[in-house]
Amino acid sequence: MFDTDYVDSLLIHCMVKDGWTDPFRRLMDGFEEARQKQWIRAQGVSCHSLPALRNAVASDWTQVHLVRLNPQGAHIDTPAETWNAQSDPTHLPPVVEQVRAARAKGRGILGMKLVGDGDFTRAEDREQAMQYVMKAGLADAVVIGFKSRSEIDESIARMNRALAAS
Repeated sequence: MFDTDYVDSLLIHCMVKDGWTDPFRRLMDGFEEARQKQWIRAQGVSCHSLPALRNAVASDWTQVHLVRLNPQGAHIDTPAETWNAQSDPTHLPPVVEQVRAARAKGRGILGMKLVGDGDFTRAEDREQAMQYVMKAGLADAVVIGFKSRSEIDESIARMNRALAAS
C-alpha cells in the first residue's frame, strides 16, 4: 500500500482533550502492534492543547511528539481544550516545560508552527522563531509549510543560520 518496508513515524493527529489516551487506547494498541511487527519505527502524537500535551508526555506509549513551537506564542498550546485557542507568549513556558520533560524521557520532538501557521509576514519574526527553537534545543526536526519556492529557499537559509548559531 505504501510501497515501503516500514514507516519511520506514525502519529495520532490533533489531540486536544485531557485524558485523550483513554478513548484512543484501541488506536494506540494498534500502533504498538505495528511497531512490534516493525511496520512503523516510532509512534507518537500531535497535541493542540496543553492538557493533551501533558497526557502525551505522561504516557509511556509516546515516542515522538509533534509540538507547536515559536517564541511569539502564535498558534501554540494553551490550557483550552481546543485546537484553535488564541495564544500568546505567556503560553510558551508551560509548553517548553513539557518539551523538556519529553526530551528527558528520550522522546523525539518535531517542531511545528515555527512561522506562526504562516502568520509571520515579517522576515524578522521568522528569523527569531527559527533561531529560538534551534538555540534552545527544543526540537530534533521541524515542519514548515510553504506557498512558494522562494519561501523554501528563505527557510533553508534561515534554518542554516539558526543551526550554525546553535
